Amino acid sequence: MGSSATRLERAQHPSPESIRDALSGDGRVTADAERCPTCHATIRSRFCSRCGARASSRLPASVWAFVRRSVARLMDADSRLLRSLHLLFRQPGALTVHHLRGNRQPYISLVQLFATVNVLIVLLGASGFMEVFNTSLRLHVSSVSFYHQDIAERWVHTRIKAPDGWDLWEAQALADSLESSGDAPSGVDDAGRERSVEASLRALEAFRAYETRFDQRADWLSKSLVFLLIPILLTLLAVLRFGTAGHLPRGGLLPPLVQATHVTTFWLLALPLTATAMIIGFGFLEATGLVGRDTLVGFRDHVWTLLSCAVVSGYAIISIRRVYSTSWLGAVVRGAVVGALLIPCLQIYRAILFSSGFTPRSILHHVVLEAKPAPRDAAPGALWP
Repeated sequence: MGSSATRLERAQHPSPESIRDALSGDGRVTADAERCPTCHATIRSRFCSRCGARASSRLPASVWAFVRRSVARLMDADSRLLRSLHLLFRQPGALTVHHLRGNRQPYISLVQLFATVNVLIVLLGASGFMEVFNTSLRLHVSSVSFYHQDIAERWVHTRIKAPDGWDLWEAQALADSLESSGDAPSGVDDAGRERSVEASLRALEAFRAYETRFDQRADWLSKSLVFLLIPILLTLLAVLRFGTAGHLPRGGLLPPLVQATHVTTFWLLALPLTATAMIIGFGFLEATGLVGRDTLVGFRDHVWTLLSCAVVSGYAIISIRRVYSTSWLGAVVRGAVVGALLIPCLQIYRAILFSSGFTPRSILHHVVLEAKPAPRDAAPGALWP
């Protein structure tokens, strides 16, 4: 009887510890709401207002429920991506304004959008459709349109220990002549001085070996360094923003940063679209016989560059006007500057790509060689230690 009375007394007058354990247990439901299984706060909806955890009663209780929830979340992510891409193309600058005003839930984040588009460009490059941001070593050292071509040529010639006055294309022609005829050419340059055929061929062999390693490294780096286009374009947009009367809740460098990310993302998407339009247009001209194939091939890269820059320039005009509420004249001037400086921005990226692909040890070695004077008894073109 006494023990029964004691149990009844404990039931009518529970201790504070038992009340706390009863209320804070995982998924325990009280008279007014459910308790969060993580922070034990009151949950009156699907998620905890304190830590964001999902209510225990909302978690999937079976494999089928887990599959349905996974599919629903995947479809929701796809719909947000499609909604973001649709707004990015349909209303230039609107996605930037929504992000700066805090309306971000219906769209994926800046990083997710840029990364997704970058993966698409990488897949297109792997399929052989287009290759823009990955530049081979031969282009770095031979393309006169690259700002860093002279520096790249000197660094690579030092790396492969090429003789003085060595030229890649002359060495290639020399090797092709030897392979086709079997006779050693005279190897005489314009000044009438005999050139060492063996040294030229050794330099060509060293260049080919280094070219393989460099191109492999550059192919990997180009997939990760493409984000450098964002700070390059950010600098340009931040300068062009001077004097604009924006009506945004956030200032500083955040508006041009968000805009630079969206413009760069559109730029990445515009490249395959303009390439497709160019292929269709060139195919039509070739099929009708208006322009010869050789002529079209010669102008292909130039037309693609101008077309993509024009498209991005038009996009930047509308984006700048919508984001900063500037006049059409101011937007057109700033957008035209953006389109005109896209090629220099790409050249800066290629220079960074080359310097990143070139090992720091080789750069330091080259700088030391340039700073150190040659000994008096060194032969012309010799590499001194």
